[in-house]
Formats: sequence, structure tokens, C-alpha cells
Amino acid sequence: MTNDKRPVLVFGATGRQGRSVAKALLKAGWPVHCFSLGADSCVIADEDAG
Repeated sequence: MTNDKRPVLVFGATGRQGRSVAKALLKAGWPVHCFSLGADSCVIADEDAG
């Protein structure tokens, strides 16, 4: 078995709970894909930067 991390698909990543899950996974180094009805709203950026 390898140590490669496969992408995690997060449904509802633009909502309150899904966004928190997606950010935690990204912070832990996991590749994340999100599923959303609106493509524009599926960007998860570091809101604390800048």
C-alpha cells in the first residue's frame, strides 16, 4: 500500500459545514474536490490571507 493521498470529494463545500470540512482537509494536505450546483461558488480560498 502506498502513502499517496487520493482526492476527497466534498459535497456541499460551499455551505457552512462542508466548507469547514474542505478547509480542514486542505490544511491537512489532502487534495480536495468539491461538488456544487454553481461552479463559481465552488472556490475555497484562504479567507484569512491578505
